[in-house]
Amino acid sequence: METLFKKHKILISQVSMGIVRETMNTINWDSPLVAIRGSRGVGKTTLIRQYIRQKYGTSAGKALYCAMDS
Repeated sequence: METLFKKHKILISQVSMGIVRETMNTINWDSPLVAIRGSRGVGKTTLIRQYIRQKYGTSAGKALYCAMDS
């Protein structure tokens, strides 16, 4: 579990907040389940990482980002 926390901190702190898509504001983040789909390379992972950084910061407290291959 400690490995996941370390990966989270690295991945969330490295994401650029320079350009944040408007899609971030159109998603109902309070829903019990949020599904984001799209073609490869369109920014789905970046969107999630930016949201976590913006809402929760870089520490793994209330949110933990981990890829399915972790």
